Amino acid sequence: VAHDLRGPLMSIRGVLDAVLGDVRDGMAPDAELLEMGVKSSDQSLRMVKDMLDFARLGNESLCMEPTSLDMALRSALETLKSAASGRDIRWDIAPLPMVQGHPGLIRQVFVNLLGNALKYTVGRETAHIVVSGEQRADGSAEVVVQDNGVGFAPDRAGDLFKPFRRLHSAQQFGGEGMGLANVRRIMERHGGSVRGEGEEGRGARFTLGFPAPR
Repeated sequence: VAHDLRGPLMSIRGVLDAVLGDVRDGMAPDAELLEMGVKSSDQSLRMVKDMLDFARLGNESLCMEPTSLDMALRSALETLKSAASGRDIRWDIAPLPMVQGHPGLIRQVFVNLLGNALKYTVGRETAHIVVSGEQRADGSAEVVVQDNGVGFAPDRAGDLFKPFRRLHSAQQFGGEGMGLANVRRIMERHGGSVRGEGEEGRGARFTLGFPAPR
């Protein structure tokens, strides 16, 4: 995290140095430089907020209750409506099971996973996003979110859920690299799991595992 924060902070330091030099020489500060400094400051603040949210997910007590994954998914889709607007997207969504969980955090899991699916299929003429679920005989449940996006190299799967770890450059796709780290932390707080599989150019598949209600 310290390494990742160093980049935008060094950028801010460089901008302030340059502007200070201009002011001392009696010149007007460069507006483009100042704009760059503001953007770097915003990035730093987002990273700090992400770290605080990540820490909170590990410490906050959770109130578990019977939760409809269908309702959590619908709410997440409503949140992501603007990201999907104007695009050709084929949604295949099957009925999902009930689980024992925290409705708000489970909704956030779907926001992160579906948000990624929308982001990484942006170059496809038709994005295809599939959500399916299964309730097992022992009461545990599994949910799969799959897309036909850019995917990732299978040997990088271990890096997917690390904080601030990105498998694609910031120039290609925006974001701070915290979404999947938060998904894993939320699932672990529920006693569950998440795993990711992918192939470059052939999409990604994420599997959520929910334990049987206690």
